[in-house]
Amino acid sequence: KLRVPFDGEWYVVGGGRTISQNYHAASRAQRFAMDLLVRRDGASHRGDGKSLEDYFCYGLPVLAPGAGRVIAAVDSLPDQKIGESDRTHPAGNHVMIDLGHDEYVVLAHLQPGSLAVAVGDVVKPGQLLGRCGNSGNTSEPHLHVHLQNSPKPLEGDGLPAFFEGVLVDGRRVKRTELVRGATVAHAK
Repeated sequence: KLRVPFDGEWYVVGGGRTISQNYHAASRAQRFAMDLLVRRDGASHRGDGKSLEDYFCYGLPVLAPGAGRVIAAVDSLPDQKIGESDRTHPAGNHVMIDLGHDEYVVLAHLQPGSLAVAVGDVVKPGQLLGRCGNSGNTSEPHLHVHLQNSPKPLEGDGLPAFFEGVLVDGRRVKRTELVRGATVAHAK
């Protein structure tokens, strides 16, 4: 059982099963990945968006989507300036959780120094993992989430992730995948 890994409303900028919905669909390990950010009045940032702090999701809490054990936790990579990216470390600062049953979730592009967990920690759904940042191969602050069947980040086969107790565009949905264009929130 998975919950969305945040509180408040976030926008699915990339998600779904087709390349038109989600450019990750072309990647074996990230086939069902999602990119999420916060939008207000149709924009992801205030002002000219040249500063990381202009982005509405920057610094927001990232939460554990499910119960499991942390098997990877990277916290030391710098955030990228807007317009730059780090292709050498595609996930940037990230947390990977072993959910059991050969299912592993990756949460990527976190702020440096923000991780609240370490390798070996057991987490429960909704527990604070870190804060949304702009580390790794990223074009702007956002949260990347994907489920896979390998304990090595960005390897193995991507798996579809179904989230429970979600508000999708303001409507309560019992169980759903996150698809591009939807505004989603955890239904409390």
